[in-house]
Amino acid sequence: MGRRNRAQRWMGGGPARRGGARRKQQLNPQVRKRLSSAHAKAERGEHAAAAAELEDLAGRAINRGREQMAVHLYLAASRQHAQAGAQDTAMAAVHKALAQAKNAPDRQRSARKFAGLVTDLRAHGHEAQADQVEAAAREALGVSKLPSGEGATTVNRSQRRSLPRSCTTCGAPVDAAAAKFEDDGFAGCSYCGVNLFG
Repeated sequence: MGRRNRAQRWMGGGPARRGGARRKQQLNPQVRKRLSSAHAKAERGEHAAAAAELEDLAGRAINRGREQMAVHLYLAASRQHAQAGAQDTAMAAVHKALAQAKNAPDRQRSARKFAGLVTDLRAHGHEAQADQVEAAAREALGVSKLPSGEGATTVNRSQRRSLPRSCTTCGAPVDAAAAKFEDDGFAGCSYCGVNLFG
């Protein structure tokens, strides 16, 4: 079966619009279930198992041409590895994310994701790792500095009310009150990383 058909199965297909664009870019039910399972493991403190699941899903996203999603999933896996105390493995996942970020269509979006990780590392006292991630991301993405990582400066109630109750790509629940808006005005799904649209 061709690459396109495999991609449609992974994404779940959906009716096409005029010009070939797909109305829905949903993940198929099996992938949604695995993504939900990985986050449930993380919440239960099963960090190593969650990281392994997220890395596998990232690899599958790469095979389906979803580099931006793979960046998000590898960085989520890195955070889980770090919480499991596996710092070397956490950095390895960061480098996998960087390799995909070079191919992702929106380098600024990728830069914001790495900036968020750097901010988290500094907040938890991991200055050396933060410096390492920042330097590697700047070199890989070809930017002089990463964004602040602080997200959008002003978010009004209307923006939060416009968010869907669940992610239209992976089906994860969306907590509008806790959603983090980036400086481009969009909030990303905490599970799969895609922009949320109401």
